[in-house]
Amino acid sequence: MLQCYKKQRVSHMQPLQSYLLQGATSYLEFLEQTNQGIEEIHILRIRMEKHDTLLLELDRMLFGTDYLQVYIQDFIIDIDSFEEKSFNEPTKTLRLKFSDSLLTTLLDETTQNNKEVKLSKDSIISYLLGDNYKKEVPKHLRIFNDLKFLVKNIRDFLNKDSLKLALPTTKPIELKITLDSHISKEQQEAIKGIFTHPISYVWGISGSGKTQVVLFNCLLNLITQNKKTLILAPTNTALEQIFIALITQGDRKGLPRYKFLRLGMPSSDFLQNFPDVCLQVDEKDSKEELESNNELQSLFKPQTLKERLQECLVIGVTLDSFVKRYAQLCELEFSHIFLDECAFSPLIKLIAPLTLNTPITLLGDHKQLMPICHMQVLTFKPNTLKCAYGV
Repeated sequence: MLQCYKKQRVSHMQPLQSYLLQGATSYLEFLEQTNQGIEEIHILRIRMEKHDTLLLELDRMLFGTDYLQVYIQDFIIDIDSFEEKSFNEPTKTLRLKFSDSLLTTLLDETTQNNKEVKLSKDSIISYLLGDNYKKEVPKHLRIFNDLKFLVKNIRDFLNKDSLKLALPTTKPIELKITLDSHISKEQQEAIKGIFTHPISYVWGISGSGKTQVVLFNCLLNLITQNKKTLILAPTNTALEQIFIALITQGDRKGLPRYKFLRLGMPSSDFLQNFPDVCLQVDEKDSKEELESNNELQSLFKPQTLKERLQECLVIGVTLDSFVKRYAQLCELEFSHIFLDECAFSPLIKLIAPLTLNTPITLLGDHKQLMPICHMQVLTFKPNTLKCAYGV
């Protein structure tokens, strides 16, 4: 079933923006007053790969990784500062590779405070960890998931004077591809409707073809016209499931994988199977393999993330990461935005893409369980917490 809406891009959404801003502000105040919002993730064991990569076995699964922070002695390192990062779910192991610039910064600041110690980029990490890190996790190495930083980001985002929150009015591009005969009538109507209205909603139960048929054919239409697409999802797991389905379909159609880009920290399985999609390539790829592989040669052309963002046509990111990277992503000219699994997306995060005046399509099942938040009843204060966060 497809429901499409056409709205004028007017200021009637200003009250909603003010309401959500009030909710984010109240929630942040609540977290600060009750000393909540910062969760420590305990490290059970540490290993090192070479001199620049840490393998941290954790005591739990990681469900949100956009706001992880690593503390090493007096240094606080945001998760995005690492050159490579991935999480192995079966072993609960977080892999972090330090970039050359990050190693240089750590080295310079450490030697500046202790000029008698002779260190290099090859030894700085082991020095910061200490001599006994293999036997016992040092107390000065800690990992935190900072929910307050997330809420603060959303509050600051909503508080921008230049923010223009409104439903999109830009008309989608034309549908130019020929749809395969095996696509059902309802799926064809959904695809045609998406390229007719600035905002659309595709509803269907699991297995109805929302992602593998409707979304993929929409991407195919955009890619063949050399148009850039933004794919959003509420969680990292959902984003990877969507990308796996789309890339697998793309392989059958001969679409180059380097046209896809998954921002944020991937799972180790996803990184292993789709390294070129994650901006990270396994070091075992030899120079000879690179020279004989045209797709890898194309992958290595960009020298910076900015160039990679410009080259690829399909960018995937979680809603949290979209808000975090908004200044960078809003500079790109997206022709269409898709939010899959939209029923699990809180309203306060969903409104961020509505500032781009880009055609947007929501896909999901509103009859599924909506987002929930677990809290102790005694700490709940109706006057300070707004429903914008679903609490």
